[in-house]
Amino acid sequence: MERVNARLEAGHIASPEPYKELADWVAATRNGTAVADVGDREWSFYDARFDTKLFEIWCLLKLADAITALIGAPAMAAESLAQRHRGPMYTWNIGAGSLKLHFQASLAALTEGGVLWSFEPGPGKLQGFPDLAVTTDTVAGRGLAIFDPKLRRRPGKVPTEELYKLLGYFGNLKHSKPPVGAIFYYSPGKATDYTLISDDGGELHALGLDPEAGAMTPFEAAAHLAVKAAGLGERSLSLLKSPRPEDSVDAGEFRAAIHQEVAVDAMQREADRIPPTTLTPTRKATATSLRAIWPQLDQQAQTMIVTAEYFGLNAPGNADHSGPLLGLAAAFERVLNEQIFHPAAAKYGAAINLTQTLGGRLHTLDGALRGRNEPEAKAIAGFLKSQQNIDTPSLQAILRDSKNMNRLYRIPAAHSDIVTFETWADGRDIILDPRQGLLVRLMRSFGLAETTPATS
Repeated sequence: MERVNARLEAGHIASPEPYKELADWVAATRNGTAVADVGDREWSFYDARFDTKLFEIWCLLKLADAITALIGAPAMAAESLAQRHRGPMYTWNIGAGSLKLHFQASLAALTEGGVLWSFEPGPGKLQGFPDLAVTTDTVAGRGLAIFDPKLRRRPGKVPTEELYKLLGYFGNLKHSKPPVGAIFYYSPGKATDYTLISDDGGELHALGLDPEAGAMTPFEAAAHLAVKAAGLGERSLSLLKSPRPEDSVDAGEFRAAIHQEVAVDAMQREADRIPPTTLTPTRKATATSLRAIWPQLDQQAQTMIVTAEYFGLNAPGNADHSGPLLGLAAAFERVLNEQIFHPAAAKYGAAINLTQTLGGRLHTLDGALRGRNEPEAKAIAGFLKSQQNIDTPSLQAILRDSKNMNRLYRIPAAHSDIVTFETWADGRDIILDPRQGLLVRLMRSFGLAETTPATS
């Protein structure tokens, strides 16, 4: 009540009379005073115009709905707009990272570097409070998209002034990535989309919308911009929208599979943006370390390992290392598929389920090695017997250690807790150690690796 009265007295509220009546009514109610006569009473605080603040709140809700439709339900939703200064209104877990939707957050808080411009001399940094902003934190670093609702009508004209304001926000940020975002403006009876692109990959939209029309198309476009800031591809999006298993064990494995795919996708997309020579030292060091098996790995497995190594080794010590850890697990899973499950599917057809997660693969392989009667386990057992070079005792030991890796490192890495440098280093050694890592041992069990790495 004190803040409301202060805003009224300072003239910060347009058409203050009805708000003052409301404030007086609330104050009288709290004091126990009678506030209304008996009987019906008409009292409307809004006329035919759409209130500016309501327009901003409405855009917040509709953008949240559109993002939810695209990537699934949020992991967190704030209970009140009063919490906007404490953090985001919504948070989605997108696999090896998060996507957060903010309402009127400080511009300086949206990037790790803060803002560029300061008053000299004066009150300090040049501030700004975009109405809506999406921040993403993944293995590719901080992503940002800014959305600014403006309840102004621009009949038949591109809202250039508002677009320049959006560019001004980005111009005051220490943010190395291209500008991504949109303005929402009032376009009665017709949805519009004016698109701007820059040579460096920036993308801005002027999205005209009408609250009475109820069309979601402008917000769907904005949701895609939010996801663009996170660097997710179509396969990752489809997985994020997949229905979750009800069983808690299966749900944990399913989440790990989705977040693993998203992590690999995000790392690969980010790697595609940097000069190819940037990865050369990491590729050479990795090929040297794994030279006992490197030539036998296919191109995709090599790429997964190199990108995971690059982002893991170059991340700050206090950063989340879940993405690189999931990337290495994905490389191990790919080798398992290429050496066992895909060849078995070519031989036995539909008996092999090629959509299984890594946990499912390990369960099936365990059944095959134990001689169980499940159709898929029997098919895998038949394939293993047909391969004369397989060292079955070694494969059994690898299976046991792979289950531990999945339980202790891969599945926890898919949760929202930060994976520390130390945890990543331990998981990395289990998978990638050139002598006793799971990857080398698996290839060795198929006769595809030297007993010890060759000496230079």
